[in-house]
Amino acid sequence: MLTAAVYLPALAHPFVYDDFSAVVGRPLLGLYLLVTPRAATVLSYALDRALGGVQPFAYHATNLGLHLLNVLLLRRLVARWAPGKPSVALSAALLFAVHPLCGEAVRYASARAGILCLAFMLLATLARPRSALAALALLACALLSKESAAMLPIVWLLEDAWLEPDAALRARRLRRFHLPLLTLVGALGIARLTLFARLEGGTTRAYAAHLATQAVVFWRYVRLGLAPVGLTIWHAPLRVTTVATALAAGGLIALAATIFVLRRRAPAAAFGIAWFLLFLAPSSLVPLKEAMAEHRVYEAAPGLLVAVAFALSSIGWSAWTRRCVTAALVLLLGGLALQRGATWSSPDALWSAAVDRAPLAWPPRYALGDARRVAGDCPGAVAAYRAALQLAPGEARIHVNLGICLEQLGDRNGAERAFRTAVALDPESAVARRDLDELLQH
Repeated sequence: MLTAAVYLPALAHPFVYDDFSAVVGRPLLGLYLLVTPRAATVLSYALDRALGGVQPFAYHATNLGLHLLNVLLLRRLVARWAPGKPSVALSAALLFAVHPLCGEAVRYASARAGILCLAFMLLATLARPRSALAALALLACALLSKESAAMLPIVWLLEDAWLEPDAALRARRLRRFHLPLLTLVGALGIARLTLFARLEGGTTRAYAAHLATQAVVFWRYVRLGLAPVGLTIWHAPLRVTTVATALAAGGLIALAATIFVLRRRAPAAAFGIAWFLLFLAPSSLVPLKEAMAEHRVYEAAPGLLVAVAFALSSIGWSAWTRRCVTAALVLLLGGLALQRGATWSSPDALWSAAVDRAPLAWPPRYALGDARRVAGDCPGAVAAYRAALQLAPGEARIHVNLGICLEQLGDRNGAERAFRTAVALDPESAVARRDLDELLQH
């Protein structure tokens, strides 16, 4: 009920940002299904379209339903990791249910991959002790949802090594299950990274800079997990210094050492931290368009919140005090999640908030202009585009969309100047040339 109360308003939210390209405008069946690595996610979108067309309600309802399922599965899984401590399982599930950092994945239709992937991974982990075949089938579904599921075999290995008390069973699983599976998934992962490198190019130095940035980003994710204030759909790029990189890398080494020590005293808590680290690794290792995005934390978040739940249970409070503190924390996070959700009620509000968080960055202002243009507010869009151009005058696409709005407002001279500037900046832009030609022909 608490989860539904936090996220029910999202059912009325519109599509935003990548939803238009990743969900509405992308083919969902046919040959595309054979070439996309996320076929399970694409199939889920196809089902939403069959049920509700291209209206956002069905997509948001599926995301919410999957999140509710993940909350229930996480509670059951933590109960297995911590037998005799039902309060820890309940606390971890409640924290995950309402944590604001998970909200972007739930509210953002195009972030479906992470939610669906986690559902399959939790189901696979629950099934593994009883049926290895069922677990492997569910792992395959998770991999067809999102590539981060490739970390799950390592998680299973740690689960047995740290949480399975039967030494003979651990050894048997290591020989017959873990080593073959890790070899297979490792080979597939290397092939995937090699293909990505050949397609995307880049230099060793650029990749080293990316890893340095991601080391700092990791700690920003941790901060948002422990103090979820300052959430935004677009995080300003980091200016990573040598000192910041060294501190971040040193912190990661210290965290790894903490996990190593903690695994004997509190194995389930150590396992939770390891879960968090492992499932953030795929988006950190592969250079993506944006260095940081909150929806990438969704699959990793349960691990951090499991560790927090164990930390709360280890404090020497009375049971009544512990329940009160946990309830207060859940209510606080739920209130922050509701407050954050209000900004998703419209693209204008969402991008206006992003502009406030990154006033010196042009992409949020450009996205705000696009949101206003689509909504028919061309005067507001022109203002946003011109503000973006003050920060990035060489971005041809801003000039193109500015020209479109100026033409709709009747400013033909201004539109022509914008289109000509776009063509000069990007002579290969077919859109800019087409818009300029159409303007001159009328």
